[in-house]
Amino acid sequence: MVLTPDTSGIAVNTALDAAREQAGVPSGIDLAALNEKVERIQQQSMRQLGSFMSSLGAAHGRIVQSAAEAKGVN
Repeated sequence: MVLTPDTSGIAVNTALDAAREQAGVPSGIDLAALNEKVERIQQQSMRQLGSFMSSLGAAHGRIVQSAAEAKGVN
């Protein structure tokens, strides 16, 4: 099979479908509980990212201030 832009997507989707069928879905998974856990992890990640970005912004500000002072601009 020669993959062209038109057929490569089909080939990938076919391979993914085959992999999903082979893997199967384990029974006994509480999808609602899993969804809640994923949501909590996502919220925690967002808080951590916000804290990280805040710290990064503050560090950047200190670097800019220090550079300005060193140049006598301030």
